[in-house]
Amino acid sequence: MPRILPTPTPEDIEVALLAMRKGTSAYGRWARMEVDSPETLREQNAEAARLWWVDIVDPTNTVELAIGGGTNLVAAAAVAWINPCVGAWWRHRSLSDEDYATVPRVVPEGWQFEMHARPARPLLRAIESSRDC
Repeated sequence: MPRILPTPTPEDIEVALLAMRKGTSAYGRWARMEVDSPETLREQNAEAARLWWVDIVDPTNTVELAIGGGTNLVAAAAVAWINPCVGAWWRHRSLSDEDYATVPRVVPEGWQFEMHARPARPLLRAIESSRDC
């Protein structure tokens, strides 16, 4: 059974957004890693292994393809909330002003956050903005 986590606060979401804007997000660092050889795949897997991973579940009990990763569960939950709002933000060094402004800072009632196993690399292509923000 998945472990249900506390909902990220507006402050948690803001901290994660600021890390994305500064280019210091652990999830962004992992997502930007080039995997073009067995050695770089090992490096990417090692980076992924040090992160916590979180999925979100919408109010209808549908699991969103919005895996968030972070160095702690709070950061991972905040990134899971942010990712569907801004699409593939990690393709750029920083989060744009427009993307920053679109992210709701308050998570509505009924959303849940669950610990998740480490994702496979191809999943990054699927996280393109699965929720309207």
